[in-house]
Amino acid sequence: MASSAESFMKEAKNFLRVRDCMSVDPATVGPKDSLQRVIELLRRRDIRSVPVVEKGKLIGIVTDRDVRQVAPAYPLFRDEDEIHRYTENLTVTAAMMADPMTIGPHAPLVEAAKVFETYRISSMPVIDDGRLVGMLTVTDVLRVFVEQDEELAAGRRGVDSTHEEDRPASFGGRALGALASTSAGRAQAFA
Repeated sequence: MASSAESFMKEAKNFLRVRDCMSVDPATVGPKDSLQRVIELLRRRDIRSVPVVEKGKLIGIVTDRDVRQVAPAYPLFRDEDEIHRYTENLTVTAAMMADPMTIGPHAPLVEAAKVFETYRISSMPVIDDGRLVGMLTVTDVLRVFVEQDEELAAGRRGVDSTHEEDRPASFGGRALGALASTSAGRAQAFA
């Protein structure tokens, strides 16, 4: 008979990890790059944050929100060219958040979801042995939970005769109506 520790380890291997849904080899910027380069990268890649790396080490992160806070817009500047000239002269350090929250690739995905909810952040650099190996976003986590919910729903259709429209909306196998709109309720959705 297997011990409870062995049983736990077998179960733990089945949990999704950060490495299972993170973006690998993310685009990065340096601290002396122009803010305009960040803006172009965010637009071109359709992303909302960029890690800042210097000499191979993560030193910060710049989000689209950070850029909006330091890059002025109308009515200060009349047109895109004027904004472009201004942001070309600003460096990444003007907008970056130093020493961002990070997570390891082997961390359980549910732990990452709890960090996102608790600290109200939308992305985290993934660090392994002091090296940036990926980025994890709230969208990545939501994608996984939606896929799991769809798989559960598909499995229930074969067993359950209830019509789909008669069921409450669910997330991760739980009814949304059962979750309070409190912070604790949102955290339980990921527990």
